[in-house]
Amino acid sequence: EKFTFYGLRSPPHVQVKVFDHDLVGDHDFLGQLEITHLQLAEQPEIDRWFDLCDENDAVGHDLGQVRLKVSFIEDQVPRINLSDGQRLFVTVEDNSVKLRKDDAVDLDASQTVASFHPNYQISSWSICPTDGRKVVLGTKEGKVIILRVQDKENYIFEK
Repeated sequence: EKFTFYGLRSPPHVQVKVFDHDLVGDHDFLGQLEITHLQLAEQPEIDRWFDLCDENDAVGHDLGQVRLKVSFIEDQVPRINLSDGQRLFVTVEDNSVKLRKDDAVDLDASQTVASFHPNYQISSWSICPTDGRKVVLGTKEGKVIILRVQDKENYIFEK
């Protein structure tokens, strides 16, 4: 089976519990395994056999093995984290910077809360790594413009 989790900011700690499927009565616990966030950070795609552990996390080869393929793909949608805990995601299309609410499962269907049209051709952009409320815009004219987002209603352009 394939499971997809959206919105993860770092590799998760994954715990898998394996049960049999009884038509009558309870399903019996067969074993469990854990994949740590450190394992996924070092190797974002894992495809191998894992030994099952008992409920006390003691490895017992007699419990069997299970083959898993696990992939961690970091969320690539740039987001601005506001001081009130809300988040906006950023898109740059047709020389327009759009800030949208980060509350929809389908990002294309989310509500635009602000749209900016700088007087320059945007050639590159990113979220500032030292201040997650700033969008740094590079222009074809060689200028750098910073859009600082105070909250959902207050925005400041800095040149």
